[in-house]
Amino acid sequence: MLDFPRNPSGKETDIVEQMETMKITALLLKLSWPALAFVSCSLCASGHPLDTWHLRHSASGDLNGVTFGGGLFVAVGSNGTVLTSVTGETWTSQDSGTNATLYDVTYGNGTFVAVGDSGLILASPDGTDWAAQPSGVLSRLLSVTHEKGVFVTAGESGALLASADGHAWASRSPGAPFSPWFIANGNGLFLLESVPGINLLSTDGTHWFSRPSGSDTGLYTVGFGRGLFVSIDIRNDVFLSSDGSNWVAGGEVTLHRPSRIAYGSGHFLTGGGGSLEYSPNGTRWTVSPTGDYSITREVAFGDGTFVAVGSGQTIQQSDPVVWLQTPEAGRLDIWGPRGVVCSIESRDAMVTGTGWMTLTNLTIMSTPHQWTDPQRLEHASRLYRVGLTQ
Repeated sequence: MLDFPRNPSGKETDIVEQMETMKITALLLKLSWPALAFVSCSLCASGHPLDTWHLRHSASGDLNGVTFGGGLFVAVGSNGTVLTSVTGETWTSQDSGTNATLYDVTYGNGTFVAVGDSGLILASPDGTDWAAQPSGVLSRLLSVTHEKGVFVTAGESGALLASADGHAWASRSPGAPFSPWFIANGNGLFLLESVPGINLLSTDGTHWFSRPSGSDTGLYTVGFGRGLFVSIDIRNDVFLSSDGSNWVAGGEVTLHRPSRIAYGSGHFLTGGGGSLEYSPNGTRWTVSPTGDYSITREVAFGDGTFVAVGSGQTIQQSDPVVWLQTPEAGRLDIWGPRGVVCSIESRDAMVTGTGWMTLTNLTIMSTPHQWTDPQRLEHASRLYRVGLTQ
């Protein structure tokens, strides 16, 4: 029941067809009730947009973390490297004020926070001006995230810190050992891996409690999206949970040492050594045939596109991805890169042999961009698809 949402009558959403046409890969649903539709579109080639990746940057050293916030991508890495980009295509080097290695970066409360060697914490309001913040620890800080107005960072030797603003930090004790390599967050929860088979959860970054991880072995990573935590264990098996406590088996990935998991436009994405893999639901995973020229350390989603960073300071960017949600029949919420032009087409689901008809061309100006079919009352059931124009 995790594959597709349900309509108000309790029936599973009716998948009408899956088709690939020029520059469009679409999962098309009957839209006579509120439903969730995932539609992916590519500007550059037919097929799935996460099958097409573009090398945007490379240099000596490594990039270890990337995030998107405040309309900006920020990537961090070795020798104090900080790179920023509005679109993911062109990247600008920023002065971080340090030569120390930075391992992760996040965004929240209007602030970027990066963490690194010897307890280093940097904060920035805009990704350009960075200032060191006192952490009170000397351990390497390896991961950082933000949830419900709280920043949490984890490091070696049991270092765990929390902050409300990214500037003033206080030490926290979860009462159990934990791995510092990732902190997942979603649904008002923080999640750390403790020992194999056990995770630690917290609603505030201060008070932690143990829950089973769903796997009987260690985890490579955990991410969150579409209301689900998604974990990958060291056997590459995938597990899914809506609450971080009760897990069900999903599919499996094939890549070597999966990195962080990002979610956006109806897709989960992870990388590692040798490939990038994506999934609409955490269960069915597809290997991208062109993604990954290096070891991917982290992935992020922003403004309708995914970015992957890794060794050799490589930055790869996917083709744009568009996602449709239909909160009610004939009304579309469209997620995609701002400023691009979309063509919305439809055909009657109840009449065989009818072709696709262009209803309108529109420019995505917000997330989501809302559009209502003026002819919706004239049709018992319609199919919709969307394509990004050149």
